[in-house]
Amino acid sequence: MKMLKKRTLVTFNPITYSERGFTFIELIIYISIVAVLMVALVNFTIIINQMYAKGRIRESVNFTVRYSSERLKYEIRSCAGIVDAASDFDVNLADNEQYRLTLITKEGTGNTVFKAVNGVLMVSVNGSQYTGISDTNNHITSLVFANNSSLDGKTNNISFMITAEYAADGNSKVYKNRLSARSSAEIRYRE
Repeated sequence: MKMLKKRTLVTFNPITYSERGFTFIELIIYISIVAVLMVALVNFTIIINQMYAKGRIRESVNFTVRYSSERLKYEIRSCAGIVDAASDFDVNLADNEQYRLTLITKEGTGNTVFKAVNGVLMVSVNGSQYTGISDTNNHITSLVFANNSSLDGKTNNISFMITAEYAADGNSKVYKNRLSARSSAEIRYRE
């Protein structure tokens, strides 16, 4: 009997698709897809931040006009009268720091004076130092008072129009916003 050599059977173990890795083309495709998604995400983030900044600016200007208007109405309603000689009507108080509205306080001990200085609405009560009542980030660009009091003196009414805009620094391109409000108030205090 002849002895057969034992043959070794070489088996071919092919590498499966999951074991062999990525080809260079596949890597380039994946990287380009991720890059496109990242660019879209960054652009979306920039747009969201710009919208947030615009909203904050708009809200800031709205608050400045609302608060200034309400404070003016409160002071007009709670005063005893108008000092016509010391008040400037039908002119823009924001144009000149010398223009003002002067009201007589309830107590009769002094005056309440409004004026606009460098875009900030200022008030002085009973001769105290002027304090700002509007936001310094927003400029009061127009403040016009009109005396609508009756000729017989039975009613004292003051109307006003106020305009504010966002005061951006000159270096940045920032969303601009402007808001105007018109209102009036009657002097309610009677001696």
